[in-house]
Amino acid sequence: QRKVPHLNLIASKLFSAATLNELVTELLNSEAWADMTTRSSQRKIDSFCFSSLLIGEPKWGQISKRHKDEGGFPPPADCIDSVPNRLACIKPLLKEILNLAQQQFCWNSNDTIVPIQCFLCLYDAEASCPSHVHFCRQVTCSLGADRLFQFWEEKYDHHTNDNDKSNNNNNGNPQTAKKHHHKESQVRQVRRRDVLCQHGDVIFLAGNQHGVPQLLGNANDDDPNNLRVSLNLFFTTKEDLRLGGVTVNGSMTKPPPPWLVAWNNHTQEQTEQNEH
Repeated sequence: QRKVPHLNLIASKLFSAATLNELVTELLNSEAWADMTTRSSQRKIDSFCFSSLLIGEPKWGQISKRHKDEGGFPPPADCIDSVPNRLACIKPLLKEILNLAQQQFCWNSNDTIVPIQCFLCLYDAEASCPSHVHFCRQVTCSLGADRLFQFWEEKYDHHTNDNDKSNNNNNGNPQTAKKHHHKESQVRQVRRRDVLCQHGDVIFLAGNQHGVPQLLGNANDDDPNNLRVSLNLFFTTKEDLRLGGVTVNGSMTKPPPPWLVAWNNHTQEQTEQNEH
């Protein structure tokens, strides 16, 4: 099963609760939040880009030309310098998230991540984010109030089918048994998971459909205990870029891009090897 990995920054002793509490307070007091409204949802956002080229879906030729003309994309550590002054408070957290992304999502020791965009969302009780996908990788860090987060995981069931039912009866003859083969197939299933994200939770996504529903019940929008901030790092890797199809703007009606198909196969093979 291709599970979505996650951890908690406080439980992992990467940050103290007090440090993250101070960060939430600074972010809630920011005057840079802008309203984002769609037909079915509303929330407040703030964002900045590391590489505007990768917001769309560039061709490998464009990317290669940039590498030649500009010396390539900046190393992940240098991206901290791209954080605007209004969000300087997130630099320590972003640095750690970049490190986690490098550890979690590279194809091999020679691969490296390429940050694309940092996108922050502020949710009150009525705010929500409709279900959607990105055709890039993503780390989501939840800060503040507990909030339901929905995402979809892939699961592969293995089925073995006999070519001929009579194959099951070979009268104990090993030579006869060798002539008969079992055909194994994979059936892909997608299931939704509802996770109550807590203060400091980090979830790693690779093309997974996901969303944040409204709070149910009689939640008070004015209650600061109902406010949640999510820090979302959109990124890719150099190998993803070579395989093609990287874009922040994914679509649930389009087939997955080449890099994601290859990554799903890669992680599935790793899971099978670990099981055996």
